Amino acid sequence: MSVEERVLLGIGGNMGDRVAELRAGVAALRAHREIDVVALSRLWETEYVGDGDQAPYLNGCIEITTSLEPTALLEALQDIEHRRGRPADGHRLPRPLDLDILLHGTRVVRDDELIIPHPELASRAFVLEPLAELAGDLILPESGETVRAIRAKIRCVHSPWIRSWDGAGLTDAITEE
Repeated sequence: MSVEERVLLGIGGNMGDRVAELRAGVAALRAHREIDVVALSRLWETEYVGDGDQAPYLNGCIEITTSLEPTALLEALQDIEHRRGRPADGHRLPRPLDLDILLHGTRVVRDDELIIPHPELASRAFVLEPLAELAGDLILPESGETVRAIRAKIRCVHSPWIRSWDGAGLTDAITEE
């Protein structure tokens, strides 16, 4: 029998109607029979992090519970991304929807397909700001620090711009159902 685990996901996108794309991603997660959406962060607008020039992203975090093993969850997320128009080889390219496993319970996974905790979690404000809304006191398995403490460190260094999104967000979709 599989055990339900608390999983924290990153969600983002920078193509098309960004809010609509992110909401479609949340709806697809809700429709999956082995995923329960528990909580949604606010959205944050952020400068693209990487080489080249891309439009700003909207980013947030989602808390789910699932009995899916990490690799099976990754496959489910990639299927949702591809159905929303993300190219199969879309790493670091503009995309309508990006779903990342940030944390899967207290697991540490290191293989060719998947790294958990997400390898860049602790260095990205666009992940830490919304993650702190959902799990600020959560202690990260490798560092032993809380999400909130790591977020405070990131705020003290120069990093790409990030701002709270004042438009409609993921949490607004809850009240519309």
